[in-house]
Amino acid sequence: MVASIYTDSGSNLLPPAHSYEIKKLDSSVASLIAAGEVIERPASIVKELVENAVDAGASRIEISIENGGIDLIRVHDNGRGIPADQMPLAFVRHATSKLTSIDDLFRIETLGFRGEALASVASAAECNLITRPADASHGHAVAASHRGVSPLKPHPHPIGTTIEVRGLFDSIPARKKFLGTSRAESMAITKIVCQIALAYPDISFRLIAENNDKILTPGDGSPRSAFGAVHSPELAEPLLEFHSDLNESESPVSVSGLCSPPSVHRGNRSYIHILVNGRSIQSKPLLHAIERIYSSLLPIGRHPCVLLNVTVQPDQVDVNIHPAKQEIKFESESEVVKATQLALGRSLSNASFTTMEAAVTNMAPTVIMRDVFSQPKLTRYESTSSPEERADQEPTYQISNLGPESEFDLRELRPIGQFSLKYILCEARDSLMLIDQHAADERARYETLLADIATGNTRRQPLLSPVIVNSTPLLHDLARNEKTAISELGWDFELLSQHRTLIREVPALINVKNKNIEMTWRKVLEEQIAEENLSGPNTFAAGLACHSSIRAGDTLTRHDIKFLIERLAQTDNPFTCAHGRPSMIEIGERFLDKQFLR
Repeated sequence: MVASIYTDSGSNLLPPAHSYEIKKLDSSVASLIAAGEVIERPASIVKELVENAVDAGASRIEISIENGGIDLIRVHDNGRGIPADQMPLAFVRHATSKLTSIDDLFRIETLGFRGEALASVASAAECNLITRPADASHGHAVAASHRGVSPLKPHPHPIGTTIEVRGLFDSIPARKKFLGTSRAESMAITKIVCQIALAYPDISFRLIAENNDKILTPGDGSPRSAFGAVHSPELAEPLLEFHSDLNESESPVSVSGLCSPPSVHRGNRSYIHILVNGRSIQSKPLLHAIERIYSSLLPIGRHPCVLLNVTVQPDQVDVNIHPAKQEIKFESESEVVKATQLALGRSLSNASFTTMEAAVTNMAPTVIMRDVFSQPKLTRYESTSSPEERADQEPTYQISNLGPESEFDLRELRPIGQFSLKYILCEARDSLMLIDQHAADERARYETLLADIATGNTRRQPLLSPVIVNSTPLLHDLARNEKTAISELGWDFELLSQHRTLIREVPALINVKNKNIEMTWRKVLEEQIAEENLSGPNTFAAGLACHSSIRAGDTLTRHDIKFLIERLAQTDNPFTCAHGRPSMIEIGERFLDKQFLR
């Protein structure tokens, strides 16, 4: 017996049964749903098309984009091409040359295999395919869209394939409005091309955005050359080679690649690349394995540069997990992790003493802090109050972050000193204040920068000699697109090439004597890449304020502390840093009394 749900008036709450009738979706609707799983943004299309070019045996692949790939994506390769009689079939969903049976699905040796890419692209945009196999005298062209596939036409073309995709999501405005800015989409495409270029150093990749070269790899077969083209030659030069010593009979896993010595490190994980059977993947176990090896060698908060290439038998890994094909499952994950750690550990242990010595010299001190405010377990002085009495007592938890609603005058604070070279201890009327010296200085500098930008009076300091800093294609692209916002902060720079930037002036708040200009420049830009949807002077100002402010470990005199508190008191929001972290907490006197059983 099935119970019905009724309202008070007796009418059924559920819609009539006929509204739940199962119907077969129209083919166009089904295609759009399937396309949504494969095509999320322009970068998804670039990934699918470039992977097809790699599978076609190309040695040169050129990608051109306009407006972040929203208006145009063109991928040209010199691969084997597609026979004319198979071209219309290329746009049929689940038609592929890479699988013939179920068994093939469990020993995949190509990047693409689902047969969904071109069909999904044609459902979301206007697609033109021009191709010529090596045994044909001329090429052929065919157009496809959500409306269908056009008749085949002869078309002149060199051996290989060119695919043009125009007007992504023009026919689906509801999807198009969720795309990012041109800059965000362009950066996403650059990341995809960089990942594939690192996986295939024997292929020359060229990425052109708005008629400007962004990526150009030599295709000489050297992983170091590919890494240098993607990041910078100076970064690639000191990298150490590593590989597993076990042969195929001893272990089914082969590991090789490049890793940075302890003296070379970066502020984020974007320089760690993990490849499995030529496929760029995301793997938390392998990432953790890499970072565990470096955990005792690098300063806190710093990360290595690693290009890890794992090779396993195709039937030992399952790549058919998600349409994006970035998630995989190993049959023996522990073997892969073990081989990775052994190879990395051996390479780092063989690093020269001078390299290790430099790393130790650059390491920041490790600070271990105890939680002095944790409630100890009382043994002798047990509480004898009843639950009712305890309910009437005021709460004992009186450690709080201060906010804009706090009626508090920072100028009344009486500095006591520094704790752990990280926090400033101050006495208030009936509480103890702890101020994060970095967060406080960051807030003061941030609001000063915003005020200077608003008045057009940004203070600069010219360098006695211009400095040439190393860059990467991603940083170069960001600096070119956001030159106005960066210049408003006080930087005067010239982009010499993808890997070189000339800096003539820096913001006045940077201490040139104590700050590494290249490191500050890189950190400010890298922070924007990590938050690719952010743009504008406010976010650049936040990054600059953060990376030019007082750091944990800096010793402050009593005069320094008083001056910092005065500057913080003049800000509009002294309670958080520019990124939203609390800058101070208050510990009430009553809370301390209770901890000491007073």
